[in-house]
Amino acid sequence: FDKIDTDNDGVISYLEWTEHIKLSGINDIASSCINRGPMYQAALIDEELQLYFNLIDRVHRILGLAQELGVRVMVDAEWIDIQPAIDHLVLTLQRKYNKGDQP
Repeated sequence: FDKIDTDNDGVISYLEWTEHIKLSGINDIASSCINRGPMYQAALIDEELQLYFNLIDRVHRILGLAQELGVRVMVDAEWIDIQPAIDHLVLTLQRKYNKGDQP
């Protein structure tokens, strides 16, 4: 708890949570549920997880090239069923690529 609660206010904010957990980690938690309820059923199967990792790799290559070329990238992605995953991915990418004088 203390590792994630970076401002020591006794509350883990959304930003603190997303900074310390990866979607693949959430998938591990969901797939390890004892009861096969909604959380367990939401876990990705191996093929879906591989597709997710392929997506991450492609996006990193695109953003790496954009950074080399000095151009900006805007992500406009909306899909209600997976919006939390999209938001998490974009926030993670912002933290990595929006540093210094390179927004």
